[in-house]
Amino acid sequence: MVTHRNILKVKLSIWFTYETLSPDIYVSYLEKEIGTSFTAYIQEDRFAMIYHATGEQGWMKAIIRLDENYTYIEYEKSDVIVKTNLVAKTISL
Repeated sequence: MVTHRNILKVKLSIWFTYETLSPDIYVSYLEKEIGTSFTAYIQEDRFAMIYHATGEQGWMKAIIRLDENYTYIEYEKSDVIVKTNLVAKTISL
């Protein structure tokens, strides 16, 4: 049996500016490596953000899977996808 459920699907385009908190980090560097805008695709249990950067690695895509508790990070000029657990690990003493 197939059931249909309404899934929220949204596309957002966001532009932003930087204010550096350290004199060692230049705003122009942040703009180049991270970008000045991103596009977000949002669904009920996951979302993806594509940062429009022009730096050494190119654009960056972050996919956050709330249903799996993982984040996946991918860069345009890299053949590696990094998978990170969203749940903080605690240590019992």
